[in-house]
Amino acid sequence: MILYHTLFWLSFILYELGLFFILNALTSSFADYLIHYILNIGLFYVNVYLILKCNTLKNKYFLLLICLLIELSGYLMINYFVDRYLEVHHIPVSKLVHPLKLFLVPVIWRAIYFIALSTGYTFYLYNVNYKKQLIDLQQDQLVALSLKAQLEKDVLRSRNAILKMQVNPHMLFNSLNFIYNKVRKTSAEAGEAVMLLSEVSRYTYISTSHENLSKLTDEVEQIRNLIQLNQIRFDHNLCISFNISGDTVDINIPPLILLTFVENIFKYGNLRNNDFPAIINISVSENELQFKTLNQIVILPLENKGDGVGIKNAELRLRNYYKDKFRLNIDRYADRFLIDLKIQL
Repeated sequence: MILYHTLFWLSFILYELGLFFILNALTSSFADYLIHYILNIGLFYVNVYLILKCNTLKNKYFLLLICLLIELSGYLMINYFVDRYLEVHHIPVSKLVHPLKLFLVPVIWRAIYFIALSTGYTFYLYNVNYKKQLIDLQQDQLVALSLKAQLEKDVLRSRNAILKMQVNPHMLFNSLNFIYNKVRKTSAEAGEAVMLLSEVSRYTYISTSHENLSKLTDEVEQIRNLIQLNQIRFDHNLCISFNISGDTVDINIPPLILLTFVENIFKYGNLRNNDFPAIINISVSENELQFKTLNQIVILPLENKGDGVGIKNAELRLRNYYKDKFRLNIDRYADRFLIDLKIQL
């Protein structure tokens, strides 16, 4: 920017001096031309600054008029004292300070010329800045529309993923009740397993059928049911440490988020190592909910490995609901798997 301004003023000065030379109007000294070009260029930038500054204030037109009068008065006084100084030291000048009328007319004309020039430049800056703001606004609108479209797409994908996991609820619950009534007569534990499965399934269906949040206490209860169900399934040989701290009452969260992460433990975790039990911790402190799991991983054949749809869907739903108010850290260390979720309530 400085280079462009320098080139412009050099070109402007050479143009005027060349024109004066052609018209045989070069009647002054180098010092006179140098000093007055510095004054004129200074007036140009002072006027640009005043216009830009006054435009940001109230009563800008009145203030701008006052500033222009002060600016013009200062310019006349400086020119007068400069020319007077040059005369006293016998340096040729293009205009004498006496008579005063002949001095004021060309000086005022020159001031108006450079003020007009700087005003035009200021309007050019306004125009460039306005176009830039307009382009930035259009880009922001396009980004907002793109984010909105992506969000709608993510929500639709999330809903579709949930719907894919649903089965006809009436058929499921009727079948489970039938199985429970048959099984509990011969095995109380098997009957309990069926009842636990029914409770978890019912919670899953109700949660995915509504847009509302679920109580954290309900989600915790279903985690307990899921743990108990799997304990029955594996003859109570699973090593699981489930801990809750803090006040979980009156806290609502998107349903099935925590349950999905816990289900992942039973699907891929090695839960029969007494030296390394699976850990599930839920803690509430001040305005933050922290959910953390740590478990060993069962090395599965490649064809039996899942595609991580459940966890991806849970992360997607967290992002849709909490935006930037959550942090999810999922890491795998050798044969260990960690999930660390923090939500600002």
